[in-house]
Amino acid sequence: GEFECIPYEAMPTNANYIRSHAFCRIKIGNDDKNVSPLSLKTLIVLHGNEDNQKEELRKDRQAASFTAIRILLTLSALHKFHIASLDIKVAYLQSGPCKRYVFVRSPNEWPGARGVVWKLLKLPYGLQDAGHQWQVVIDEFLLELDFIIVSGIPQIFLHRNVSNNIDAVNAKVTDDILTGASSSVTACFVQQLKSQF
Repeated sequence: GEFECIPYEAMPTNANYIRSHAFCRIKIGNDDKNVSPLSLKTLIVLHGNEDNQKEELRKDRQAASFTAIRILLTLSALHKFHIASLDIKVAYLQSGPCKRYVFVRSPNEWPGARGVVWKLLKLPYGLQDAGHQWQVVIDEFLLELDFIIVSGIPQIFLHRNVSNNIDAVNAKVTDDILTGASSSVTACFVQQLKSQF
């Protein structure tokens, strides 16, 4: 799980303790007969501004610039690549364990909220260092797949095939990856992403 429930009394004195609230919305389903046309979705929102360690954290993270995206589009047009946008679901929660102690008061609407706090085991969206930790993880993943970083242009990665020709180009924007490649290379890349995340 992403958190561990502990009694409020067991939380250390001077703990990094933040509040949260629930945000609910009604989602309209698709035409699938097996899926209800309406469903209630709840999102827990952390009050990251209350994080008493936020000033000490590494929060730097880069996103692909317009220049990087133009390069991706240019290379894709030149090589006749297909362009796909890949969204990694709950990316921040897949960036490994929380490296510090953060305790969260569950929303008042949450069942069993009284007398219990959540000790975070992973960093969710809303905390200052979550983006940086995710960037480190996804960069390492791309480098393990033999992508190379384009020097001087943040968050653009190239991949070369055995003939040393460019066969894929990726631009990273937070938890989305814009990719240009042939259909088969894109399918392979999507499978590798799914197996890891």
